[in-house]
Parts: sequence; structure tokens; C-alpha cells
Amino acid sequence: MKKIDAARQNMREALEAIDELGIQADRNKAELSMLATAIAAANDQKSTLITEAQALEALKAIETEAARKALGVPTKAQRWAERGIAVLPGVLGSYVASVLWQMTWPQ
Repeated sequence: MKKIDAARQNMREALEAIDELGIQADRNKAELSMLATAIAAANDQKSTLITEAQALEALKAIETEAARKALGVPTKAQRWAERGIAVLPGVLGSYVASVLWQMTWPQ
């Protein structure tokens, strides 16, 4: 009789453990569902933020270009063109001076 009572007690404890596992599984399922919803919302927000960041980058480029034009800051190509124009007369002047020197005082 004692063995039967012990077996019944073990059976009750096993059933209670199974019930607890079922409750925990339901909780985990609910948490998983909430996490899936949160992930979906975060992905939507990520897409929105990426779009906004791209719009801000475009605006920054426009503002930079407008400020450059307003202040008269030359572009990289304009700076190199100015340097080339500045060097060319110096090279030509040096060449003309050396030719005149050779014509005036031949060796």
C-alpha cells in the first residue's frame, strides 16, 4: 500500500511538473510573439530612419554646394585650373628671358 501511495504521489508531482512546463511554454510563446512584433516594428523604424538619413545627406550636399557658391569658394577643378593659369605665364616668361639672354650674350 505504501508503494502505491508513493507511486500516486510521484504521479501527482509529475503531472504538476507537466502542468508547470505547459504554463511556462505558454509564457514563452507569448514572449516570443511580443518579441517578433517588436522586431517587426524595429525593422519598420529602421527603414524610416534610413530614408531620413539619406534625405539629410542629400540636404547636406545641397547646403554645402549653396554655401560654397555663396561664399565664392572654388571647386577642386577650378583651383587646379587657376594654378595652371598662374604657372603658364611664369614658364613662358622664363623661356622668353632665356632666349633673349642667349640672343643678347651668346657664348
